[in-house]
Amino acid sequence: MDTQVYIPVYAGGSEILLMHVDDGLLFYRDDSMAARIVDAMRARYGPDMTVTYGTPGTPICHAGHVFTLHDDHLEIHQRPHIEKCLETILGDHSNIRTRQTPSSKDLFHEDKTATPLTKKEADTYRTQVGMLLYLHTCFDITKEVNWLAGFTQAPTTEHAQKLRKVAQYLKGRLTQRIALRFPRNCGIQLTAWADAAYRVHPESRSQYGCMVAIHPNAAPFWVKCGKLPGVPVSSYEAEYIAAFKLMQRTEYFRQLLRELAPFLGSPKLRPVLVRDDNESVIKLTAAPDIPKRSRHIDVKYHYVRHLVKARHIKLRYLQTDLMTADIFTKTLGPKRFAFLRDRLLGYTTTGQDTIED
Repeated sequence: MDTQVYIPVYAGGSEILLMHVDDGLLFYRDDSMAARIVDAMRARYGPDMTVTYGTPGTPICHAGHVFTLHDDHLEIHQRPHIEKCLETILGDHSNIRTRQTPSSKDLFHEDKTATPLTKKEADTYRTQVGMLLYLHTCFDITKEVNWLAGFTQAPTTEHAQKLRKVAQYLKGRLTQRIALRFPRNCGIQLTAWADAAYRVHPESRSQYGCMVAIHPNAAPFWVKCGKLPGVPVSSYEAEYIAAFKLMQRTEYFRQLLRELAPFLGSPKLRPVLVRDDNESVIKLTAAPDIPKRSRHIDVKYHYVRHLVKARHIKLRYLQTDLMTADIFTKTLGPKRFAFLRDRLLGYTTTGQDTIED
């Protein structure tokens, strides 16, 4: 079931209620109106409904996530669940060394000499991968976990070893107390990043990664990565398809924010700022006609051109060194990985990116 958004409107203002199955999150300005909403929900769903009120500086634990509101940012982490993952994957990990990155350069390579896991080992592997998939705030391991999840039907010793590398990285991450940070009062400028790595998978498949944030200097609230469909014949085509995969989601978020803007007290929403490090992609979206060398690209991917012409998005170049989405497409060294991770999780800003009117 998708998350539902309800906006109770009354004479003094409005509140925002998010519901997902049997969990809810209420944002309110007026205490009395919030109490009325809670009382109405208790009358509808029963008196055993539990309510937790958030206050600045006080951690709130909900569904395995810990929320802490600070003066300048909101911090979210899942350290209790990470501890469970480490116990399940590594067992007694007191003497196990940590890693600076969750994977090595051989992440996407297949070891032909690896042997299949036994049925019991395979069941354990599936359980461990499932636990890692629940780490919704650990965007820095998304690439590795998604890759390993693709082998749950027939895992090998190679996949089990790579899974342990992720756990070793999480151990170091836990020691550093790394969390996901969202700045407060940053305004709304929907911003997205897209990137692709050409032919990094076996059989010439390419990897894509994309993410969306409420502001250029905020951590993303949505990320996605994986194999690109088909076999692109050039790196620029792979980047173009990655942009298409991103636009499908940004258009949904843009329409949702357009509906919420009056209730958020936000000024008129600007086009979505999309950052890409491939200049050929930007030129193709701005070209009056599709060039001859690009006519083999499937028609549906030119949805990107439509959104640019409709001024729903503004595609802007971003140099590769600053492309945060690289963390979803490439295996990186410790320094490069740490630099992008800090940008990804909101510890450092991504620059004062704006769209000029």
